[in-house]
Order: sequence, then C-alpha cells, then structure tokens
Amino acid sequence: MIRGTLKSWNDKIFQPKGWKVALLKDHKEVIPHLAEWGYQTWRKYDKNLTKARLERGYTHRLHDDDAPLALVVFGPKNQPIGTVSLDLHPPKALADMDAPDKVRLGGLYVEQAWRNQGIGGHLLALIAQIAKKLNYTELGWYTSDLTKVSWYIKQGAEYLFDKNLYNSRKVAIMRMVL
Repeated sequence: MIRGTLKSWNDKIFQPKGWKVALLKDHKEVIPHLAEWGYQTWRKYDKNLTKARLERGYTHRLHDDDAPLALVVFGPKNQPIGTVSLDLHPPKALADMDAPDKVRLGGLYVEQAWRNQGIGGHLLALIAQIAKKLNYTELGWYTSDLTKVSWYIKQGAEYLFDKNLYNSRKVAIMRMVL
C-alpha cells in the first residue's frame, strides 16, 4: 500500500521534476547523511544531540507497512535532498497527544540548495496521506523553528500552542487532522 502510494507520487509529482521519493528502508546507506543533516540543523536546539543518536533513530524507521517509517527524496544525481518521518510515540513534549489513532511527524528536512521548490510541502502532504491510509486520524509535531509556523499553517496544519521544553527552549505544537 505504501509502495503504491510512493509510485503514484513519483509518477505524478516527483519524477517530472527529476526527483524520486523512496522508503529509507530501501536506502539504508543514506542514514549517515540524514544524521549529519539532523545534527547540523537541530544541534542548536539540543546540546545533548549526537550523530550516533540520530543514526539509531533512523534505524528504527526502516519499516514499509506502518510507522515508524522514513521517506527520502533523491535529486537528479541520485543524491538525498530531503526527508520526513512518521513516528509512533511522541517525545515527552507531546505526551498529551499520544493515542493509538495519532501519529507524529518527525524530521522534515530539505537540503538548503533545494528549498523553495515545493519539496517540503510535497513531503508533508505525502506523509499525511500515508498516515491517513494507515488509519491514523491526526498527525502531530512540534517545531523548534518558530519562523516555520506560518509555512506549516499554509500547508494545512493547525497551530495549537507554544510550550517550553525541559531545556527551556520554546517550541510550537502543531497538528494536522487527517
């Protein structure tokens, strides 16, 4: 079911632009690359973050039939240019959103040189469609980059509230009803 959805999105959206979306499960070799992106992007928000921890997180997302899973977008030279994850259990910051019918968006990232081309919006819409096909009713997440809240709202998300995490960083709690 997920592979069929990816094929449809590749045929209609990604391949005409020279891109391809695939399951991380089929491209484990890019895990160190994704961990490096995560480390460079999110280290400023979490001083305890390590590349090894991020790599372990990605190895838990090697599924193709349910969450947790991760997708990777590849560019025309078959290089990773974006990623997004669907995770089952929320971090402590989202504990009140933990329910069997809810799933968490994780690690939405597009390489700097590939931004503003629609990849992030396509990844968010695709992962939401996959979550809905897997019978989840809500996609929840938080963003540490508060400048991204308006972008998420334009993609159909709902801003819920701000919250201070254990390390005193402020995040915006978001959701998308599926």
